Amino acid sequence: MVMACGFHLRGSFELPSGLENIAIDDVSTTSDLAQVLKTQLRRHSITPQNKIEDAKLVIVIDKEAHQRRVMTVSPEGRVQEFELIYTVNYSLLNKQNPEASVSGQNLTVKRDLRFDETAVLGVTSEEDRLKREMVNSAAEQILRRLQNIATVKPEAVS
Repeated sequence: MVMACGFHLRGSFELPSGLENIAIDDVSTTSDLAQVLKTQLRRHSITPQNKIEDAKLVIVIDKEAHQRRVMTVSPEGRVQEFELIYTVNYSLLNKQNPEASVSGQNLTVKRDLRFDETAVLGVTSEEDRLKREMVNSAAEQILRRLQNIATVKPEAVS
């Protein structure tokens, strides 16, 4: 009965067939997001193309950034909580159906991090874990959006 309502476990989604011809165009050579996207595509038995020219679908990662903002300060002026912000600017190109492409998309993922000055090492590892989780979440959202543009028929766009 749970399946009838459209419920899916977090991180579980199906990519449509026809995504075998996909590439990731990353402006930065050290993008965590590009690596996560490639890993998630491989989990769906899709091997990303090495040459962007050969791909029918392209994920373009224009920019990505991690930020940390102070959320809560104690009466003594010490930081108690941070907000971690991960921002990605990306485009999805459908070379077979350019009208279905989306460009200049902004995606923001936020998480809260409690700061305990007595356990700085623990906070640092927690921050790293949250950053990885944020990148994974962004990758899933991009793939879901890609799922939409990949299934749009040319005549349905006009």
